Amino acid sequence: MIASPPVGNAYSLGPKGMPPDPRLAVAMLALASVFGGMRVWGHVTEGVGLDFYQFWIVGRAARLERGIDPYSEAGRAAIPPVALAGARPSRVLATATAYRRTLDTYSSPLLYAAVGAVATADYERDHLIFEMVSMGALIAGVLLLARAFGLGLVARLALLVFALEWNEPVFADARVGNVNRLQLALFGACFACGLPARGPRAAVLGLLLGVGMLLKPNFVLVPVWIALLLALRGRYRDLAIAAAGGLASAVVALAVSALGGFELTMWGRWVRAVAALPEGIIAFDLGNVSLARALSGLSGVDLVIPLLAALSLLVALALRRGTGGSDEEGLVLAGAALASLLAARLVWVHYFVLALPAAAAGLRPLAPRASAWTAAGALGLFAVRPLFLVLGRVDVLLAAVLLNLGTLGLFAVTLKDLAAGSRVSASDSGGTALEATA
Repeated sequence: MIASPPVGNAYSLGPKGMPPDPRLAVAMLALASVFGGMRVWGHVTEGVGLDFYQFWIVGRAARLERGIDPYSEAGRAAIPPVALAGARPSRVLATATAYRRTLDTYSSPLLYAAVGAVATADYERDHLIFEMVSMGALIAGVLLLARAFGLGLVARLALLVFALEWNEPVFADARVGNVNRLQLALFGACFACGLPARGPRAAVLGLLLGVGMLLKPNFVLVPVWIALLLALRGRYRDLAIAAAGGLASAVVALAVSALGGFELTMWGRWVRAVAALPEGIIAFDLGNVSLARALSGLSGVDLVIPLLAALSLLVALALRRGTGGSDEEGLVLAGAALASLLAARLVWVHYFVLALPAAAAGLRPLAPRASAWTAAGALGLFAVRPLFLVLGRVDVLLAAVLLNLGTLGLFAVTLKDLAAGSRVSASDSGGTALEATA
């Protein structure tokens, strides 16, 4: 009788008595990341950047003719003749212009001014450059977040493959040319500046979070929860320093928007315009998968504010129960991004790119097993494209259910981790980056 060879694990000895080279896994995942990047770029070429078109045309018009009010009907009508005068004709520009006959101008003056500052007369080229920058921001954001949470090299690349190859929110952001991939890079920069944020690092964190909030309001809960954390931990000096950084971000935003052709009064008009968003442009059929709006419709009561208050209370209770830890600020940042997805009245599919920080947190080496499995499950739920292929159509309801279910799961385990006792960070555990992935 011939005995069967023993069954080993991933690091079993090979035929020549040598363990498999872990660099092979790294090389394979790096190659898969390249293919994933090609897939994302395919979504770029399929679209014409319908959201980027609005940033581009408003920013360009405001720079060319100061005083245009993009938040009024008269201003919206005046924008295309100014911005398109002298623009280079192309199929991409013609398609975007035909679709956006009526502009939905509800982005911040800072966002319009930032895009307008680099906008040229060649829309197609500007769109491609923006997408290349966004692609780099996505990759940098994922890798920075994964590194900050202590993931080893293999785990970092695996997360990047999921983000590029099977993440519907990333595909959606690439198709329409929005800024959620840039926001992810901003998250990565917050972690790269060093957490916990003390002294000068608190100022940098406040500056980055302030810029994020003024660039796009779906970021607003993140600095609020960081302020809550610092107050509950009695770190009033760090809170004051972070607030100073936030004040500096406001000065920068006002200066940039003024240079881009937006008067100070435009900020107030923007706030009023966002508060009065027409229901017709944020309908479920158009892709608004907001859980808060769906629950409000079912109950007949506007639940946005109560949900925001309830989620903030839950995180405050979790922080009071927990004893802190080196990963606490990172978990609060990730949790705030999730809460923004769960409680906002307007949540497009591409907004769920901001769930990736929580997924990285759940996969950190010292995370509880439940958190790791939930993070892996959420990444699977965010990969709705294969289900669309099976169904033969895009199903907005299915996407809404899967995306919100994954986000709820991530929020639950993030909250649980915050309420748990202090843990040693991955960098203090003494293991190497590769060992952390084993």
